Amino acid sequence: MPNTKSLNLSYIPGSSLLKPCVLAAMILLVLNDHVLKSAIGNAVTGKLSDFAGLLFFPVLLHGILQILFTSFFDRPRRSNVLLIICVWATGIVFTGIQVSVPWAEGYQYSLGFIRWVLGLGFLHDSPILIVRHWPDFSDLIALPVLLISLRVGWRPCLSMHS
Repeated sequence: MPNTKSLNLSYIPGSSLLKPCVLAAMILLVLNDHVLKSAIGNAVTGKLSDFAGLLFFPVLLHGILQILFTSFFDRPRRSNVLLIICVWATGIVFTGIQVSVPWAEGYQYSLGFIRWVLGLGFLHDSPILIVRHWPDFSDLIALPVLLISLRVGWRPCLSMHS
């Protein structure tokens, strides 16, 4: 049995993305959006995306920002304040796109542009395809999932160095 005094536990930026519930939420979102919605598209498949997205997106945003900050400041630092900001920002934007047509349109164009860039559409002179989104007040029922996201991100994964 290793001597615990000689082990150095260090924080790994973005490691919360590797937690089983976050990975499951990502897989569920992709499976739901690309398979289930086209096969059985109904109210349940619409809500599944909301719940899965609100679980993993704040953790993803937090992980990306942690990795960027770590690259600028040489040593990884855990920041629960940053996690809280990511959770709040996700909740505000999600609420905005569900209750406001201008926010929903901004989301459609922004997501379309991001998909165009990531898909290298600019290399093929492809048009930017707008992602369809309909504001839906009932989607706000998924907001409490942000508390789970906060809990998941709060306890980071650690690596052991001897």
